[in-house]
Amino acid sequence: MPNISDNGYCVIVDNADGTQSILITANPENGNPSSVYARYIGDPGVDIRDGVTLLGGPGCHWTTEVVQVISDETGLHIGPVPALDASALQPISTSG
Repeated sequence: MPNISDNGYCVIVDNADGTQSILITANPENGNPSSVYARYIGDPGVDIRDGVTLLGGPGCHWTTEVVQVISDETGLHIGPVPALDASALQPISTSG
């Protein structure tokens, strides 16, 4: 199964059945998601990696900055967005 990745602010909601739902949003205001563009519903456990800061209280947390969410065969992983390696970029040709 390929890795699927989204970048954005995350809102993490604890569900009554013990699972968590992740909403990827443009900018949560005090945990209220706005402009949600990706959802992961009912995940049994989410791996929050070092470098991610969460705010909130019981049942709902959100990230303070844009993070990367990766979904793979082992679950959901939320971590800092990797730094861009500018040396790997290629110029765009405007001719032709």
